[in-house]
Amino acid sequence: MVKFWPILMASSFFVMAQGATVKSQQHVLSPAQKKEVGEVVKDIILNQPELIIQSLQKFQTRQQAMAESKAVALAKENSQALFSNATDPFVGKADAKTVVVEFLDYQCGYCKRMHGVLSDYLLNHPDKIKVIYKVIPLLGDRSKQAALVALGALQQGAFKDVHQKLMDQARLSDQDITDISEKIKLSQEQKHMAELQMVQNMNLAEKLQIEATPTVYILKPDQSIQIIRGFVSSEQFGKHIDG
Repeated sequence: MVKFWPILMASSFFVMAQGATVKSQQHVLSPAQKKEVGEVVKDIILNQPELIIQSLQKFQTRQQAMAESKAVALAKENSQALFSNATDPFVGKADAKTVVVEFLDYQCGYCKRMHGVLSDYLLNHPDKIKVIYKVIPLLGDRSKQAALVALGALQQGAFKDVHQKLMDQARLSDQDITDISEKIKLSQEQKHMAELQMVQNMNLAEKLQIEATPTVYILKPDQSIQIIRGFVSSEQFGKHIDG
């Protein structure tokens, strides 16, 4: 195929000319030129498909980078509510230089696995991080009831124990929630405060455009923010913290 680049340049001029209102015809391709451009494109598709794949991969990488930048910007815009809300339950060192925030659902299997990763890291590095829990019920009414029980227990200073019990259940049942609820016996005021906390968490998740759990935000000592979506291994989590 001859004059490859001149033909492609001509095709781009053709696209520009199509969208313009200028009457000049100097950039309009003739039928023969259009046919030749079509043959060039067909030749690339048939004989050099890797160029198309590379282009799509580059586009996808660029889109992912843009989405990540947007997510970090949203986190910074909502940093006070995300990292410094005084009513949030947390474990670890209260004034740790690294703050981890996990959005979770008690019916989410990957959240339960991520709980193990966070717990192990805290066990081995008790003074290095502060882990804040933001419970958001994305998986239906059972998730909502579990969230209300856990956040109600927060009003009694018992969040950590209830959180652990809910996380220990591989498949959370209505009876599991009822048993915990009957044991802690929440007052109406505590139930009300729990609901307010849950709604607050959901509103923040919406502002951050969180669509799934677990979603983890890490505020580093240099004030940079990293985001983990989904489950990662202990090794990977350590790299996020220490890297």
